[in-house]
Amino acid sequence: MSHYSKILLAILVSFFVGCGNSDNFVFTNGAQSTPTQLNFISQPMRAGDALDTFQVGVFDANNNLVDVSGIEITLTSPNATLTGDTTELTQNGIAFFDNVIITSAGTDFVLQANAEGLDGAISQVFSVDPADPALLSFSIQPVPVSVDEPTRFTVLLTDEFGNGVPNQAVSVSVLDTNTTNPVTFGGTSNATTGADGTASFDDITVDTAGSYQVRATVAGLSQDSVPFGVGLVAYLRSTVQQPWDNNTIEDAMDAAFGTGEWSDLRYETFDISDLNLYRFVYFEGSDETADELEAFLDTNRAAIESYVTNGGRLFVNAAPNEGDGMLFPFNVQLTYVEEDTAADEVTAVDPTNPLFSGIATTYTGTDFSHAIVGPTGLVGLIETVTGGDDIVGGELVAAQAVQGLGFIVYGAMTTDNYHSPQPDAATLRANFIRYTSQGGTIAP
Repeated sequence: MSHYSKILLAILVSFFVGCGNSDNFVFTNGAQSTPTQLNFISQPMRAGDALDTFQVGVFDANNNLVDVSGIEITLTSPNATLTGDTTELTQNGIAFFDNVIITSAGTDFVLQANAEGLDGAISQVFSVDPADPALLSFSIQPVPVSVDEPTRFTVLLTDEFGNGVPNQAVSVSVLDTNTTNPVTFGGTSNATTGADGTASFDDITVDTAGSYQVRATVAGLSQDSVPFGVGLVAYLRSTVQQPWDNNTIEDAMDAAFGTGEWSDLRYETFDISDLNLYRFVYFEGSDETADELEAFLDTNRAAIESYVTNGGRLFVNAAPNEGDGMLFPFNVQLTYVEEDTAADEVTAVDPTNPLFSGIATTYTGTDFSHAIVGPTGLVGLIETVTGGDDIVGGELVAAQAVQGLGFIVYGAMTTDNYHSPQPDAATLRANFIRYTSQGGTIAP
């Protein structure tokens, strides 16, 4: 049987006879009785049974079925889209409908039967069950996480019409992306789809760093997620240069994660679809690489914001020596006017923030920063004390925000070789990396 047949049957399984059981109807001669109204007479079998018809009859004022042929009866619905054969002619007072289709599952549907010159009929309220499962997808993809940190994702099971299919058992496994071999994982491997066809998982863990995929299986269907990273972090900059031709940022990444434990990538060759591999990413755009960062952000803004919203952690920093500022993710403005927005002394907005644990809370530099970030509403981390003509004190040169399930830190700082005191300034940059990657804290 086609899915259309199953939908038809499901639609009408809860219809009731319009005015009592058909055994109570009296057939009359059309010449002796005047048709005045329509009623639903019968219902088809349950979904999955052989296709049957349902009937709408022509009745007189005394609720007697009138033996009249050729009256055109049309079905409509105020809350469902009908397809198939929605208009039929009566034969001996009855119109037979055997091909009426509703493709949307739901509850509280009704049908209306109408014929010219007669009072219409309204069916009892009925529900439409989904058709058989046809498509399995990930409505929320797995998010990148640390080793042994739970990832989250949601699968969606629908019929061929896009209706969610409930009460189906979903099982998941975790595969190594490179080998496609299954790996050992922790957490719950089974869930049942809810009324909307979704099943959510929030405790799947992997104890080894790498790139993985989730494979979901249900009702004979199988679907793999996009790759997601476990314990992977990355630093991205332009091929144009290292900012100010020094290794201080690379040294900070080493201090935060260990030498060789992070990926050193370039805007010009990075595949944005790989962003989901990394639980933490650092975008740098200082010195003569500001234009390249701006172009990268503008081209990939939707993907970057989705990454953060779904749980990614991002540190984006630029102390430009070119351009006129840029729009950071989530409409945060980096304002840059050469020399005028530079700060030579800055201080912690909150000295008790773990960023400054055990190190100085006030820094000087030539310059410490080249720009400011806004608008207001961000949680400030570092603010100006003195600087160029546009600096009056209190402007933010580093700030943070929670976006959805993710965390982002914005900066306008130069590399720490321009900052004092040392080695606190070098530690501060490594702390920014740790702090962002850990979602606003620094674990011991």
